[in-house]
Amino acid sequence: MNAKLTMRNISSIQLKKAFRTSSILLAAAVLSGCAALNQNKPEPEPDPTAMAIEKEIDAAIARVKTAPRWSGSMDERAQFASFASDSVSVSYQGDIVALMEAVASARGKTFSVTGPKPRPPIFVFVDAKELTFEAFLKDLDKQLGQRADLVMGDDYFEVRYR
Repeated sequence: MNAKLTMRNISSIQLKKAFRTSSILLAAAVLSGCAALNQNKPEPEPDPTAMAIEKEIDAAIARVKTAPRWSGSMDERAQFASFASDSVSVSYQGDIVALMEAVASARGKTFSVTGPKPRPPIFVFVDAKELTFEAFLKDLDKQLGQRADLVMGDDYFEVRYR
């Protein structure tokens, strides 16, 4: 069969080509228009508030970087002093329970913690040099205040939470 090209077929083909060409040109115009809008915008003025905040942050970061570092990890514990004698020399900062466990162990006594739960840690600060053992225990008891009592028996130590 011979395909006959009629005027109608030719105009339909030309119409499709024209539509395709105009679609491509329209897309190119839209894209170039968007690009042209972005290129013509002037640089925005820096916000003085944002600049001041950034300057403060930079100064804080510099202070943190130059701050002195601790020599060891906080998780590493130093060995406790010997509590077996009547004279006590110890420097300690921490929970009373850990300190009294070491004291009881050194003295050959048992140690227990009693009272309502949950039991928050009670931190004590001791810097004793050649202090009598009795004065050492009195100092600890004062630091416990109204939160707990330090009890000593013949063969035990006890921290009683209130």
